[in-house]
Amino acid sequence: MGAFFYYNGILQDANDAWSWDEVRQIRNTLLELTDEYMITDRFATFTEEQQQELIGYRQLLRDLPENFPDLNTIEFPHDLNWLE
Repeated sequence: MGAFFYYNGILQDANDAWSWDEVRQIRNTLLELTDEYMITDRFATFTEEQQQELIGYRQLLRDLPENFPDLNTIEFPHDLNWLE
C-alpha cells in the first residue's frame, strides 16, 4: 500500500518515484505558501482555532522528513482549505 497525500489539491502517490529531495522541495513550497499568513497583522485576523491549526500545519511540514523513516510512510498534512 502506498503513501498518498494532497499537493495543490491533487491526490498524489508517494510511490511514483519520489525522492527525499522532491519531498523536501514540496514541503518547502507548502511552507512558503503559508508564510504570508504568519505576518502579525494578518495572523491576528484569524480565530484562535485557525491560528493553532496554521501553526500545527507548518510544524508538521517542518518535521516531515524526520518523522517518516521512508518514502512509503510519508503523510503530508491536509490542506488548510479555509486559507483560500
